Amino acid sequence: MRKIRKLTYIIAVGFSICAGLAPAQNLSVGIEALQAEDYESALDELKPLAENGDAIAQYLLGQMYFAGDGVKINYEKALSMYTYSAEQGHALAQNSLGYMYGEGIGVPVDNITSFKWHMLAASNGYAEGQFNIGLAYELGLGVEIDFVEALKWYKLAADQGSVKAQINLGYLHAYGAGISQNYPEAFKWYRLAAQQGDDLAQSSLAAMYANGFGVELSLVNAHMWMDISGKNGYEEAEELIDVIQEMMTFWEIISARSKARICIESDYQKCG
Repeated sequence: MRKIRKLTYIIAVGFSICAGLAPAQNLSVGIEALQAEDYESALDELKPLAENGDAIAQYLLGQMYFAGDGVKINYEKALSMYTYSAEQGHALAQNSLGYMYGEGIGVPVDNITSFKWHMLAASNGYAEGQFNIGLAYELGLGVEIDFVEALKWYKLAADQGSVKAQINLGYLHAYGAGISQNYPEAFKWYRLAAQQGDDLAQSSLAAMYANGFGVELSLVNAHMWMDISGKNGYEEAEELIDVIQEMMTFWEIISARSKARICIESDYQKCG
């Protein structure tokens, strides 16, 4: 969780710069303090900037109050800081507001308001916001179910590398959820997510190889991807590997294990 928060602090600056907000020297000092987990110094630097209307500082201060980094968790203050920042066009703050309203954190659940803020973040090009809009259209959260719109927003997020969006695209195409079933397209998206190390996508890819859905049937590749998914935490992998192995020869199993090792060592670039 800590690594994710550090990354969020870093990318907050990039989105604000894109919005035309240049970080001041004190802001850079505040961000460096956050990255070093020196929250007292970060608060000293960011609070005056936030009070003076700096959108990045407001967002980061909101993050501190939301997570309890150097301060007591205070969802009311987090919501206030996010709102100030979001109203200036900060995409991460907009997405954070969407999350709070959607989950009912510090406020009553309000899917319509959640959708509004996620849409603003998505329209600003933020992949997480685009994923959330895709999910809203798929599940009917604050908007009527519309699978065409869901696909559109998922694809925008997936093209930016969103693993969650790639998995959901794979699922929709594999099961024909609201759209025509398309195994080759499902395979494509599952593979992209699998190559980013996602265990669910890797297990789904294994299932497609095992059944010949969207790709030539290959028990060796099915075993390889299920083995990899297990190493990445997929809990049902061991049981499913046993099922796959019952249909394989000894040498096929040896080959699959070797391919899994090569695939992992190559950071999923040499996976057959």
